[in-house]
Amino acid sequence: MTSATTFSISPDGSCTGATCTATIAGPHTVTGNNGGKTTTASLAVTSADCQIDVSGQVTVKLGIIRFDKKSGLYTQSVTLTNVGVTLSQVVLVVRDLTAGVMLVNDGKTSCTSTGDPFIMVPNDLRQGKSASITLRFSNPSKGSISYMPRVLAGTGAP
Repeated sequence: MTSATTFSISPDGSCTGATCTATIAGPHTVTGNNGGKTTTASLAVTSADCQIDVSGQVTVKLGIIRFDKKSGLYTQSVTLTNVGVTLSQVVLVVRDLTAGVMLVNDGKTSCTSTGDPFIMVPNDLRQGKSASITLRFSNPSKGSISYMPRVLAGTGAP
């Protein structure tokens, strides 16, 4: 490394010399460029007091929402695939859920500080591995169900 090497960090933050600082927690990539020759380093920036958003390193595949006549609930299979480093204490947060619809997964759900329901993934999500969970919704109006998935991991309250 020489003084000719420039550094950048993504998806956010800034670099001064060889020191890069992220502005939010989550997965980041630092790139060093010296005369057109580049190298990168991947890292997870953590926050000491809460879980971090790892949606950028976990692909979320949403299955079709189906009505279960036996339970009277709507169900949906969701598959999370980790394309980054191993994650622990992973939760799928259900953001902006349709008004009047509730996530009701047998006591495995809770609410975030913003009021969004979530469900915990039972085991660590290792690099390159997937986990499938089934969401269950109460939908008295029988209208369409929509939400935005968000994946968090780490220690602390989501």
